[in-house]
Amino acid sequence: MIGILKGLYSVLHGVFFSPERFYCELSIGGGVTFKIWERPGSWASMKELKQIAKDIHEVSVAGQDGKDIPEYGVLSGEIEDLKNRVITIGYDKKSGRPVGYAAQIYLDLTLGLNEVEVLHLGLVFVAKNFQKKAMLSLLYLLPNILLLLKRGFRPLWISSVTQVPAIVGLVGDYYDNVYPNPLGNNTQGVMHKSIGNTIMKNFRKAFGTGEDAIYDEEKQLILNSYTGGSDNLKKTFEEAPKYRKELINEYCREQLDYDRGDDVLQIGILSTSLIHRFFTNKLQGISSVRYGLYLTFVAIFLTFLPVLRWLTRKQD
Repeated sequence: MIGILKGLYSVLHGVFFSPERFYCELSIGGGVTFKIWERPGSWASMKELKQIAKDIHEVSVAGQDGKDIPEYGVLSGEIEDLKNRVITIGYDKKSGRPVGYAAQIYLDLTLGLNEVEVLHLGLVFVAKNFQKKAMLSLLYLLPNILLLLKRGFRPLWISSVTQVPAIVGLVGDYYDNVYPNPLGNNTQGVMHKSIGNTIMKNFRKAFGTGEDAIYDEEKQLILNSYTGGSDNLKKTFEEAPKYRKELINEYCREQLDYDRGDDVLQIGILSTSLIHRFFTNKLQGISSVRYGLYLTFVAIFLTFLPVLRWLTRKQD
């Protein structure tokens, strides 16, 4: 109970009283504590930033099974890269060691006369002995739920580049209006195409794709994607973690050439429905008691959100 209350206090403090230096710490079961930073490179101390980079490197090395870790984005170890990142690191409660992380990044896109902010879901690494404890889902979804709270539940476009069926399925299941998505109506809209084309034109470095990769804008597939620093992340279909819905696994098998190294570029929307799906799709390793308490908190939070925002707003 004490751990839960500390987590709730951490969320409230980060969302309302320290939004410019957003940091919170959550423990929701499974023997893991999650620490979440938004844009730490803009405000955290050099000591903190070096520790974040060190923990990310440690998980990456362990997750590569002896292979060299990729040399792009957050894995470059450059502090400057952390200025636009949303970093989530999971720590084993017993040992205190980092066992997984997600490194999401904000991309500022210019679409005609409009500026659109997109959250790229980015890299996720999970230690082998924690891969069956819902770590992948939690590393993606927890920071996104908190970002929704911080934004006053305003929706945000998201993007994801991967060849891993487990991630393709997770994005399709939890985010709205996702394309491509075999689990939904799978219809490409104007925004999907525009965002996809702009990302491929200006932000290939964000996911380690070289200029020689070919982009199929209709299917939103990246052919020969692992050519810009992400080479060592390339997997065979057998190596790639599968999703619980076989339809996703078959889609990846049929659409992607794993020998060549293809990726799916999914575009969707982060909205309040993610919170509902998170609490209704119970994740392994989280107790019913914790779920009930957090669900109660969310209900109270939604009820009193307007009052909290009024009390904490900056006075002119």
